[in-house]
Amino acid sequence: MALAMSLLIISCKKSEKEVEAPPTQLKFTPERTEVEVGKTATVTIVGTWNKTDKVQIANKEIITQQGEVTDNKINLLAKKVGTTKVNVLTADGRNRGNFEVTVTPTSELHFTPKKPEVEIGKATTVTIVGTWNTTDKVQIADKEIVTQQGEVTDNKINLLAKKVGTTKVSVLTADGRNRGSFEITVTPIAELHFTPERPEIEEGKTAEITIVGTWNTSDKVKVENTEIVEQQGEVTNNKITLLAKKVGDTKVEIFTANGHKRGSFQVIVTPKLLLSFSPESVSIEEGKTTIVTITGVWNTTDRVQITDGEVAALQGEVTDNKITLLAKKVGATKVEVFTKEGQSRGSFEVTVTPKLLLTFNPVKAVVKKEETTTVTIIGVWNTTDRIQIANNEIVELKGGVTNNKITLLAKKVGNTKVEIFTADNRSRGSFEVSVYTLANTLKLAYKADIPHYKTGITDKEEYKRLIEETLEAYEKLKLELEGLEKYPLDKYHYNMQDKTWHEGIRISRSATKHYKETKDTASLTDLKKTYEDLHLFGIDFAEVEIMARIAEQYRKKYPNNTEIEKLIKENFNGEYTNLDGPHLTNYLNNNIVTAFNKIIDIVNSLQ
Repeated sequence: MALAMSLLIISCKKSEKEVEAPPTQLKFTPERTEVEVGKTATVTIVGTWNKTDKVQIANKEIITQQGEVTDNKINLLAKKVGTTKVNVLTADGRNRGNFEVTVTPTSELHFTPKKPEVEIGKATTVTIVGTWNTTDKVQIADKEIVTQQGEVTDNKINLLAKKVGTTKVSVLTADGRNRGSFEITVTPIAELHFTPERPEIEEGKTAEITIVGTWNTSDKVKVENTEIVEQQGEVTNNKITLLAKKVGDTKVEIFTANGHKRGSFQVIVTPKLLLSFSPESVSIEEGKTTIVTITGVWNTTDRVQITDGEVAALQGEVTDNKITLLAKKVGATKVEVFTKEGQSRGSFEVTVTPKLLLTFNPVKAVVKKEETTTVTIIGVWNTTDRIQIANNEIVELKGGVTNNKITLLAKKVGNTKVEIFTADNRSRGSFEVSVYTLANTLKLAYKADIPHYKTGITDKEEYKRLIEETLEAYEKLKLELEGLEKYPLDKYHYNMQDKTWHEGIRISRSATKHYKETKDTASLTDLKKTYEDLHLFGIDFAEVEIMARIAEQYRKKYPNNTEIEKLIKENFNGEYTNLDGPHLTNYLNNNIVTAFNKIIDIVNSLQ
């Protein structure tokens, strides 16, 4: 019995010793685990894992277990940067082993912007998204394209663009592991543009050229030829101020601080805008032309403007810096030169004076002894003018000149000259007076002046009446022409006269057709134009054509008379198409009709 108790006690003590024995210790691979925050790591248990064992994590804010232990593997999720201990315990809490886990910052970095672009010569900053370690380093694939400027500070990489192209920039750990990379593209210099694109500056003046684009304070302006233009002051508010020094053209360029060209433009320095004129004040006799010389540079884009085109008219284009003007009507007007943009380049005054030379109707007065005759002065009679009779025994002046009419009394048979002189004794013209005792019934009649068209009409029906009368008169003139032999086109200037006559026919036909088609609906303005066109280009041109044909018949009758031939050559040449309105009728009366009447005088004297 005692022996049995002893054995029982010994057996119980032995069991107690077995229970208190430490559990089998486990090992782990890896022994010290590092895992990047946000990622998972697997630790392998080396030894026998019991289903009753459990994993204990000291700081679950740093890592947490993911699922159960399977195949001796513990899966851990890294949540926060730091280090914590992981224990494996038996079911009754005894430790079977442990290991440390260190959670490191995210290894892969990101960048903003993802694909930076930078203009050559400029710097740019790329921001690192993630944790930058002081042991990390920046690696640039092609340092000819970009270079790093300074150290990485506040997660920012500063890069300088050196050459156009694309290269990779990587961030590596101390042991050479790639934490991320980005591509950077270096673009050409941002090209600048300019307004105006091709500035023109008058010599001696300044102009502002506006830069379209971003001006950098480190940029600089370079003028190719500073004798032509010169920069004034600094660039302010994107404006370059240039002084035009000399006529010519040169290039102005913009460069970056390191010599890269950003753009250029041409500058043209033009001659001074204001012109001067010689003579400064122009006086022209009515009906004559004069030339005014421009002192300065005339541009082909300039234009001449005459304030009152009824007083003077431009004749042709400006050639060799000369303006040719025709005096049309007594008066004064301004002639001004403008640029194509409408800037005045200067002006001068033109005064049209009355014609110095007067004409007379008739050009040869034939009067019976002891009777009077009246000669009409065609032109402006000045009160200071005087009349001089070559032989006062043949005729004498009766009274003064009134309404441009000279009255003469025939005293003795014979011929004498009557001449008009200015106050300073310049001759203004003369005419012949022939005194006879028996009337000469064979004298040819003079051609009366061509009447002007009527003006001041305000009623459409009145215009229609005038148009109908004009058309009827025109038809009668054309019938008269049918009975007159045509002059030879190859003689004198008859060819030009013929062309002018046919141009009148064309215009008259067009005006007639338009009138007939629009008679009932035509406006007052339309009717006015139709009436005036028919009168000028129908009646006036037909009258000249009749005189030309009659004059040719007299020339043929008296082929040896050089005076008739000369009058035809000088007057029946069709050179009146550049005139219009009353000026045309005045010209025809003062020149063509007067010349025709001179031919009548010659024929009368020959008969």
